[in-house]
Amino acid sequence: MAFGEPNGGLSKEKKIDHLIAAVANSQATFLRNGDEHPAKKASAHLKFKYSRAKNMFWFFGPSKAISAREFIEKICTKSSSTGRPYQIRLSDKTVVPLGAWLTKELIKIEAPRMQAKK
Repeated sequence: MAFGEPNGGLSKEKKIDHLIAAVANSQATFLRNGDEHPAKKASAHLKFKYSRAKNMFWFFGPSKAISAREFIEKICTKSSSTGRPYQIRLSDKTVVPLGAWLTKELIKIEAPRMQAKK
């Protein structure tokens, strides 16, 4: 479904949109291949990688909807050109792997829906 899953939760696409927006609104610094990038530029880069990956038959398979977890694992964890891990420097100067940070954000997105199911 375009606007939600049958259980009333967010669609896979909407979850990914939320994750990209979380990066854009984070005020954190994105560390990619030894360079620092502001949050808005980082979100644009992830959106670009996602749009390219969706069109690659060999990457996700034919007409397969990409889950938010696949988005994190296959697109947001490392550079496809160098293999170096993506990191994010938070406002408190803590540096964490971007994949781990996004996984925590995904849990926040899914938590209210999981509570509603109980």
